[in-house]
Amino acid sequence: MGVDVSGTPGSGNYGHMGVAACTRTGADRTVKMLQRHGLDLASRKQDLRNLVLDETNFDMRQYAGFCIRLERDATLEKLKPRLEPGRRPNPALNKIIRRYHYLHFGSVRDQLEEFLNGHGCALPSMTVECDSDSRGFVADIGLRPAEPSYAHLVADAVAWANHRGIEPDGVISVDRVDEIARMLRRK
Repeated sequence: MGVDVSGTPGSGNYGHMGVAACTRTGADRTVKMLQRHGLDLASRKQDLRNLVLDETNFDMRQYAGFCIRLERDATLEKLKPRLEPGRRPNPALNKIIRRYHYLHFGSVRDQLEEFLNGHGCALPSMTVECDSDSRGFVADIGLRPAEPSYAHLVADAVAWANHRGIEPDGVISVDRVDEIARMLRRK
């Protein structure tokens, strides 16, 4: 399973999150697809993303793809009156971010578990391929991060596409930003 964020994560602006799971056969297909085109994980990201989006079938058989709209910075900005100003690190902010991540992942958890269970896997036992920008999210949802590889590449392509307004066929898009912001305001 892979997770990646798009936007400008280095500055904390998480716009969209791609979540991708694939079977062993799906992972092997991705590797062969890259080899057929003379690419590997070190190739130019743009080439990798375009190829993955063009040739991956998110039909819930071998690949499951989800895109979660986060707009994290804008949402946290709306919640600032609830936060403790001037404290570093800010325990209230950290708690809200963890809850924000957990609630957003809950938007796709059931469908993701259904896919995984159908292939003899369980979500709690999964390690999640992710880069440094996504490790906090993975930890906040209670899963173990792993080094990025092919599943991360697929998640990266999904997040990147959705951030640019492209909706790949079969990828399930979820937007609960306003609902989750209301939930957090009430707490």
